[in-house]
Amino acid sequence: SSGINAEYGEKEVIMRKQYIFGNWKMNNNLPETIEFFKLAEESLANADLNQIVMGIAVPSINIFPALDLSNIIQIAAQNIHQEDSGAFTGEISVGMIKQAGLKYCVVGHSERRHMFGETDSVVNKKNP
Repeated sequence: SSGINAEYGEKEVIMRKQYIFGNWKMNNNLPETIEFFKLAEESLANADLNQIVMGIAVPSINIFPALDLSNIIQIAAQNIHQEDSGAFTGEISVGMIKQAGLKYCVVGHSERRHMFGETDSVVNKKNP
């Protein structure tokens, strides 16, 4: 987006952050996760990422190891359940991912819609 600086008649450019996230799906075990984050963080250490947020949605089992190893790359959950708690084996809630320190989550992925029948109505309930 841009604006006009009225005092000088100059056009001011306001940069919006770009978000680039990958999704590991059901891939990468613990040793592979550790190796990836060590190499990725090292290679990004001197990158100019002021206007870029980079992240990866990792399998739930790898969230804490990824958080421990990541300073530059944001960690995202791959899915959340629409309820805060209850008898939903294998599911995690928004509150759980927030308590873990996550800010991002993949919601409404085409695989969830196709394989698990998630509709727009269900996806909208996952948005707190």
